[in-house]
Amino acid sequence: MSYEENPYDYLFFNDGLRSIDYVLVIQRSVLTNRGRIRRLETFVQNLQKFGFEFEKKTFILDADFEFILLHFREEKMFDVLKAFKYDLTMNCEIYNFPVNKFASFFKNFLLKPVKSDPLYLRAPDLFDGYKPTTLTPAERILAVTLILNKNRFGIHWYEFGISELIRVHAAHSAFPIHEGDYRWSKSGPLTRRQLLFEFGARAKRWFQLQPSNMIESYFGTEYAFYHDFMRMYTYMLLIPASGSILVFVWGFMTISFSQNIIAAEVCASDKLICPRCSSCRYFYLKDMCVSENVSYIMFNGVTQLFAILISIWSTILLSIWNRIETKNQLKWNVSFMEKDISMRPQYKHSAYYREADSGHLEAYVPIYSFLLNASITFLIMVVLIAISVSFQIGMQFLRHFLTIGFLSTNNSDNAYKSGNQVVTAWSHFLLAIILGIFLMIYQKFCYYVSYKTTEYENPRTFNEFMASYCFKCYILDFVNFYTTIFFGIIKGNVGLDPRSYSNSLFSQGCINEMCSLNIAIILFTIGFLRTVWTVIGNFIIPIIQFKLRKRKYENSIYSWNNLEQWEKDFLLIEADSNLITHAMLGVLVEYGFLTFFVSAFPITPILTLISGIITWRIDSYKTMKYYKRPNSRKIDKMLNFSLLLKYTTFIGIITNTLIICFNGKFLEVIMYTFFYNRESGHEPHLYTYKSKVKTSEVFSIYNFTVKEEYCFYNSPKEERSIETLEFDYYPSKQLLFIIIVHVVVLLHKIASLIIPVLPQSIIEETAHLQKLRRIEKFQLLERTVISQRREKLENERFKVKI
Repeated sequence: MSYEENPYDYLFFNDGLRSIDYVLVIQRSVLTNRGRIRRLETFVQNLQKFGFEFEKKTFILDADFEFILLHFREEKMFDVLKAFKYDLTMNCEIYNFPVNKFASFFKNFLLKPVKSDPLYLRAPDLFDGYKPTTLTPAERILAVTLILNKNRFGIHWYEFGISELIRVHAAHSAFPIHEGDYRWSKSGPLTRRQLLFEFGARAKRWFQLQPSNMIESYFGTEYAFYHDFMRMYTYMLLIPASGSILVFVWGFMTISFSQNIIAAEVCASDKLICPRCSSCRYFYLKDMCVSENVSYIMFNGVTQLFAILISIWSTILLSIWNRIETKNQLKWNVSFMEKDISMRPQYKHSAYYREADSGHLEAYVPIYSFLLNASITFLIMVVLIAISVSFQIGMQFLRHFLTIGFLSTNNSDNAYKSGNQVVTAWSHFLLAIILGIFLMIYQKFCYYVSYKTTEYENPRTFNEFMASYCFKCYILDFVNFYTTIFFGIIKGNVGLDPRSYSNSLFSQGCINEMCSLNIAIILFTIGFLRTVWTVIGNFIIPIIQFKLRKRKYENSIYSWNNLEQWEKDFLLIEADSNLITHAMLGVLVEYGFLTFFVSAFPITPILTLISGIITWRIDSYKTMKYYKRPNSRKIDKMLNFSLLLKYTTFIGIITNTLIICFNGKFLEVIMYTFFYNRESGHEPHLYTYKSKVKTSEVFSIYNFTVKEEYCFYNSPKEERSIETLEFDYYPSKQLLFIIIVHVVVLLHKIASLIIPVLPQSIIEETAHLQKLRRIEKFQLLERTVISQRREKLENERFKVKI
């Protein structure tokens, strides 16, 4: 088939009337025993009993493969969806919501067509975007998938479903067919796949709105919800990304001004700093002048204010997503969709049964069995967490000893050493690279183990299964990606007594005060590696797999354009059933980096925006070009993701506020500027190296001797003096934390009121349409009653028979 021809002509049986709704692939060389043949025959025969019709086609490139093209009559599809209690999109109240003038700027030709344009005439029904009058393509696939997943092929309890048929090698694969080629044609009708690829998947359209209604009609509501969230999330990230730029601009502009109080104090100080480990050397505080000035560019007074605004921004994002989700529920008629409470076959087989009050048998799991399964799952989770934490602790020890080794190799007789910051920075960068690569690989392993343990738990329904699986993955991602960063923050606030050094993890190996630059290096490296991993795993590897599949048949006399559509789809990559779930979990990890640690690394929003755009574009591109068409799912909302997003938001508020209050100099600088600067006499020291000890008492394996009598170290708990402001600001930090959290939560409540779940205009229009529908039903009922009354009167009219 040439992609310049009419693509719809090749989506039907030979009669040109019956559509191809699904494709079942068999491999003759694998059907070597009678058992597999019997299972396949039983499966197809049972489909025929449901009303399926089929045609057989041989693969033109390899006669060993045979395609069974399936057709399911539309009236049967209506019956199936009604039996499974699915509400149809065609019955929705409102399908197209009005878009404000600002959003219309981001519309493309697909969402804002010009009817006089020749392109519009090639697909007027698709460009108009009117409410469907029949089943959408995704609903047709859903109806077929429901039957295929329930269809039996044997007498045993587990012999049902297309997945099990493929597992026992009675079939090779099964997939719904794409609507023609993705490539743009110069003439003829256009398909949804062509339009979605051209106006939704291309990288040059990253800033334009996604055609969510068309995505829903082609892929189903699960994909549509995901793309709608990514669209909203990407646009919302433009705000904090702009704030990150302002933080940097402010830092560059004020680096030599009076606002850079801490760096000025460091550069002018003659303090001797104690060795940070037993084999380290002394250094002067002014040696950290460069690192403090670099740190000020990112961590200045505006950074703390920006971090507070990010917490407020996250609550607004939550309210906007809730609104978009509710609007989509109305558009796709899933607001009142009944939740699937049917038992999973695996649960149904392994459960015990008892007689209920109604007289029917009900399935249940004994409490001892539930506790056993839960205990084993909990132990497995603990082991996975322990492995991750142990590796990260091991990397900290490795970094610690590498730093010690680098700092103690040269001039061991010299008690003073400069350039410690460069060595420490390189050791942290190396740590972050090794750790990032490990976490990427370990995440895949954790997801696999989580899925298997959830299968072992054997939840009752599919929704419970996915909720348990998502929760496990989220917990493991939380531990894997955030433990090292939290450890760095804690280490920046812990000081060790140089009189009794040991090889502790908390030995100061920081580039600057509070370890802020160390945390920035780790966050940047892990974020960059995650983006590279996404590009490799979701883009480069699918391309290689697709090329290898095509290369297998490159010596054939037939070209790609000679293949039928089902033959082309057969060579595409199989889409993972949890593709959207894993994509949303990845978004939550990036969102956690942003909301948790923006005060520790204010460039995070820019990195998150770039990563979000790349992930979003790659997901759209690969799904339209390299992946088989996935089985559609009709869900009322992304319940698990929305809950985890809410939890992440509120955890981020608390974490971000803690870092602002206890891991920075925000409050101290304010008090210095507005209070102590006006006093005469001493000036308070803002730097943390406040505690001092005699150099003769410092523990060192080299027994260094220096001319200074005292050296200083970072331990705010010891030898506090009136000069350090310690008595003034430490209780105030606790009060500041309480104030910020309560203010942000209050603003979240206000945002929920300002941004209602639905606009008032939509509520009024929906109520008006419902009123019209009630009037129409009442008028129909009234006409029916009047007609029946007239017929009854006609039959009862008095007549004289002669």
